[in-house]
Amino acid sequence: MTTRGLRTTYVDRSSDILASVIVLNWNGERFLGACLDSLRRQTFTGLETILVDNGSTDGSVELVKRDFHDVKVVALDRNIGFSAGNNEGIRRARGRYVALMNNDAEADPHWIEEIVEALKNHPDILSRRSATKSRVRSLGPALGLRFIDAQCSRS
Repeated sequence: MTTRGLRTTYVDRSSDILASVIVLNWNGERFLGACLDSLRRQTFTGLETILVDNGSTDGSVELVKRDFHDVKVVALDRNIGFSAGNNEGIRRARGRYVALMNNDAEADPHWIEEIVEALKNHPDILSRRSATKSRVRSLGPALGLRFIDAQCSRS
């Protein structure tokens, strides 16, 4: 299957990888060290990290290949945008759970462990139905989130 001139790959999700984190990047070399180091410090085992690079020209891909051998790199030849870039990473993810992370963010060491535990304890949130605002709000405290009107922040 081909999407916008890109080869789409589907992967077997039956491995020992339980969670995948997709980091979308475009010319964010200055952020990647801190971001990927924070993912290395995760207490959760069975985690894969995938960097989707949207055609960077700042040395981002080279930095990751040199310093982060455990990160799977998907180097795109051009910037295909936020949604399409994340979708490329999701297609390659082997985890049962997939999290998206900005390249300028740093994760708490227990981030993935706590999210996976909350999702295991609340399997209904992963149903095929759309999550209503009230259902998402009910899961918020388990994920350490508090909601203020339409926005959420870490509590």
